[in-house]
Amino acid sequence: MKILKIHKDIEIDYVAMFMSITRLVGDTHKRYWISEYSKLEIPIPPKAEQKRIVYASREIFTQLDEIMESL
Repeated sequence: MKILKIHKDIEIDYVAMFMSITRLVGDTHKRYWISEYSKLEIPIPPKAEQKRIVYASREIFTQLDEIMESL
C-alpha cells in the first residue's frame, strides 16, 4: 500500500480516476507502484477542468452500467 499526498490544486478524485483506468500490462506479481506507476505522468489541467472531467466520467460510467444491466 502506498499513501499519496495530493497538492491542494489537484482533485484527489481526478488522480484516483486516472490511476484506476490506467491498466498496466504484466503477467507477474510485482510491486507496480515502484516499477510502473511511479513512471506515469498524469496530465493535470486546471482544477475546474479536473472537476468537470471527473463529473463527466462518472456520468458516462453510470450510463454504461445502466446499458450493461439492460442487456
